[in-house]
Amino acid sequence: MCLRIFLALQIIVTFFFPIHSFSLNLDQEEITYPTSYVYPVDDDRTIPLPYITLRAKLIRHTFPGTPNYESIESGDMPETRWVLEVPGSEIRRLIESNYLTEDLYYPDKNGWIQLIAVGDEESPSPLLNKQVIVQGYLGTLISHIHTPATLEAKKMHEDIQ
Repeated sequence: MCLRIFLALQIIVTFFFPIHSFSLNLDQEEITYPTSYVYPVDDDRTIPLPYITLRAKLIRHTFPGTPNYESIESGDMPETRWVLEVPGSEIRRLIESNYLTEDLYYPDKNGWIQLIAVGDEESPSPLLNKQVIVQGYLGTLISHIHTPATLEAKKMHEDIQ
């Protein structure tokens, strides 16, 4: 139910607020990125669409989808997504940087962040169930979001430690 309300608010805000953009200088290349979306945190201190580096475990999870987003067993369509299982230390770092708040994630517990994969939907397959380092934009950028935040990956590789 909360997800349906959130998605409805996302559509309303996206429709009524103009698109703003900002630029980042990454690898000597200027990237302009639209920021017309509902921020994952309703807080003026939060930086919209921060470009972050994150360490996490890459997993696949099947969430309940349409029509009610409540239960696959009760007839909702299954939606399998890439998910980053983020350790508590990384969640704490994101909260301290004002990229997330404790309202969305508890700082001492692991959290899930839905991954928008680099390339096609199958491209992260070799990294399944492995520790990865992902660089990308933290936010909520797509519909059918099943976690409080998403990470649109631009670079991803196995964490070899």
